[in-house]
Amino acid sequence: MSKKNSMRFLLVLLTLGTVGFILAQTIRYPEFKGINQFTLNSVENGVCSADVDFNVYNDNWFSFKGKEIHSEVYYKEKLVAIGFNEDEFKLPKKEQSVISMNVDFFLDSLRDDLKEILMKDSLHLSVKVSGKFSFFNVKKEMIFPVSISSEEFVDNMISDLMSEEGIQTEILQLKEVGVEYSLFDVGFRFTNKLPFDLTLKEIRSSVFADASLNQKVADWIIKSGKDIKEGGSELIQGEARINNAKSAFTGLIKVMSGNLDYYLNGYALVEIDVREIRIPLRQHFKVKPLSKEVEIID
Repeated sequence: MSKKNSMRFLLVLLTLGTVGFILAQTIRYPEFKGINQFTLNSVENGVCSADVDFNVYNDNWFSFKGKEIHSEVYYKEKLVAIGFNEDEFKLPKKEQSVISMNVDFFLDSLRDDLKEILMKDSLHLSVKVSGKFSFFNVKKEMIFPVSISSEEFVDNMISDLMSEEGIQTEILQLKEVGVEYSLFDVGFRFTNKLPFDLTLKEIRSSVFADASLNQKVADWIIKSGKDIKEGGSELIQGEARINNAKSAFTGLIKVMSGNLDYYLNGYALVEIDVREIRIPLRQHFKVKPLSKEVEIID
């Protein structure tokens, strides 16, 4: 290549570079306007999975694409969640769009803040989002505040903390079998696994004769009112009945023979300062009316 051609080639490169730089400076990167929708899906092994839709506005005079979106969610400067969206998406010019992302919240990171969050209507978070935008494939990072309702989030946190041996069926004894009702002694062991004291007001549940929870045969309410310290445990006892006529379409003949399956579905109602929280309770058990044997399944 001659010296003259080399100079021309260099001039073209410099011109293109300058134009690219100017264009890059005129690009307004997408503005995240907040959350359009926040849906909690599941809690497993201390991780709460959520689907989050972010409102994003493109203020440019042209449309462009984005991809490889990564988010970090902070509460009081502490990382509590991460999210990803690897899919490519388009941001139309002068329009607001929605970018969906799956976000995993690490509940243990919020354990020490649970009581504070419990007393708030909203959870105020800071979200740091990074991704590649425009035809230049430039990586851009931005930080913006968001607020989500704390109620459902707190319920999931408490359920997760209490899920392992928080409420156990310790006593379930069949005392009497009659034509209309069977009478049981019932006792639930409540262990406070939350990082603060609470008051256990009552344990309320319904009992069903089928796994699909359609055929209800009893409603049980066991009052308590006991204050339970962090890490403390209390046995809550009472008597409860099951309607034999409802649990067996064939009446006493079916009740007095074979194994009868029952499914308990309810909650423990606890009070923390002035707020009431329901902690789920599930139990499957079998009853042999003739021998008065009761087997707790799971």
